[in-house]
Amino acid sequence: MILPFLGIAQVDSLTYYVDMWGGGANQPYMPHWLVASRYGVIDDDHSQVGLLKAGGTSFFRINKQFTIEAGLEGIARTSFTRAGSDIFIQQGYVKAKYGIFDLSGGRVEKTLGT
Repeated sequence: MILPFLGIAQVDSLTYYVDMWGGGANQPYMPHWLVASRYGVIDDDHSQVGLLKAGGTSFFRINKQFTIEAGLEGIARTSFTRAGSDIFIQQGYVKAKYGIFDLSGGRVEKTLGT
């Protein structure tokens, strides 16, 4: 089997973002519609919570058919009703694509059908 020489990759795009979110409720838990589909970022047993989310993705094109994408996202979360804050990595992944084939590893938020 002969493997083609891939060459040196250069960054085709670098995207980064910062997002803040806060929520509160007058009962000891957050309403379901505020915490649903958040990939576990917000616990439903907090009545007041604040988030600071920052991350970035990078896209490398090796040749016409082969691309690599990598991303990382961190979250700082605080609860105003309970003591303590936490900082954690929400997403971290590497994805390689060759033609129509994708291979990915890590943790990534994925919506069905995209």
